[in-house]
Amino acid sequence: MSAASAAIAIILGLVALAALAGLYLAWRGLRRYAGMACAFAAKTVCSGLFVAGRPLASLRAEELGLNQPAALGLCRIRVDPHRQLVRASFPGIVARRAACRHGLGSALVMETSLQALRAQARPNNPPNNPPQDDWPSGAVNPQALEHAFDEADPARPQRSRAAVVLHRGELLAERYAAGFGADTPQLGWSLSKTALGLLIGAAVRQGYLALDDGRLLPEWRGDERSEITLRQLLQMRGGQAWAEDYGSSQSEVMQMLFATAHTARYAVARPLAHAPGSHWCYSSGGSNVLSRVLQQALGDERYADWPRRALFAPLQLASAVFEADADGLFTASSYMYASARDWARIGQFMLQDGVWRGERLLPEGWMDFCTSPAPGSGGEYGAHLWLQLGDWGPRGSPPLPADAFHAVGHEGQFISVLPGDELVVVRLGLTRYAGSWNQAAFIDRVRRDLR
Repeated sequence: MSAASAAIAIILGLVALAALAGLYLAWRGLRRYAGMACAFAAKTVCSGLFVAGRPLASLRAEELGLNQPAALGLCRIRVDPHRQLVRASFPGIVARRAACRHGLGSALVMETSLQALRAQARPNNPPNNPPQDDWPSGAVNPQALEHAFDEADPARPQRSRAAVVLHRGELLAERYAAGFGADTPQLGWSLSKTALGLLIGAAVRQGYLALDDGRLLPEWRGDERSEITLRQLLQMRGGQAWAEDYGSSQSEVMQMLFATAHTARYAVARPLAHAPGSHWCYSSGGSNVLSRVLQQALGDERYADWPRRALFAPLQLASAVFEADADGLFTASSYMYASARDWARIGQFMLQDGVWRGERLLPEGWMDFCTSPAPGSGGEYGAHLWLQLGDWGPRGSPPLPADAFHAVGHEGQFISVLPGDELVVVRLGLTRYAGSWNQAAFIDRVRRDLR
């Protein structure tokens, strides 16, 4: 073989190797992406069926279909109603499963055996007694609620599912989309963070934690993360590396929720990117770190019952379920379900400074702490509560009172509290277009109806 022929053979071999390497990497990328799509589909359908009680056809058409990546619509869904198990797959490529446990909602199985997951069931969580209807109907003009369900731009739908207004502790108005009602549990996404903040407050009141506690977790012993305090985590200033980007399958939030069954374990393991307390960064991971901190402080048994004991039973939140991951740790960043009325009760509880029916459940001053601007947040964020609406109340929106604060969740979930007006406004939906829902304008219409 001539030197030229040998060189050509080598080049062709290298090209073939590069092509094979490219195909391998593309296949790995496809499997990774398909795996996350299947995980989302399995978890979403499992919770929708067995926690929210919604029909499979609706979940497929809306949660997996409307303005979602086409891959979700191509997932094959298999449901085992007797075992409350859902399998989502791309046949021949990848599959993921989610299972529902009584009282703890659904979780991805993945690395965890189904038997171990089943053993976590909590038969007494949530309470069985439904809340008394102690909110007499008022006479508010329903025009604002009617507007909340209009679809002025079919190309950019807002898709409201529930709207509830409380004024001076009374249920003044509520409305629901077809397929949803006053008792339908709905996913709060990051409203769950605010509920976690209240659970942390209850633990502080009872002496299990203190705001300036450090050395929070044994996993952090011997490194700089041991300097992170409870206060810093509540204010999103823990300093761990994090990207809160739902548009990237590689972001930490997507990896935590859909590439592992151990959400809190993933969050705890994140390294520092900034010195604790020196940098503000909105982080779902920080909320799941707090879930692990709460478990460490309370112990396994008390922790497993804490949402019911500290919040659900006192407020009579009969619909509420705080879903736990495969380790039995509450996915406090994202996965609490409750009816719109029960989310409104949480808003009323915050409005009443952590007092319910004459009993103080949160420390005095806890809500002042939660609604004080966190250093570095530009005045937009407190402690697991928003003080401004950001993109949900864009420039030109009607101004809101300075004392307003908000729990805000992905896809347009809101508990807005206006203490000076003694007003709580809840809106739940499936809003996937930025700008198609304006919470500030909705609150303004409600306030004008009350005048």
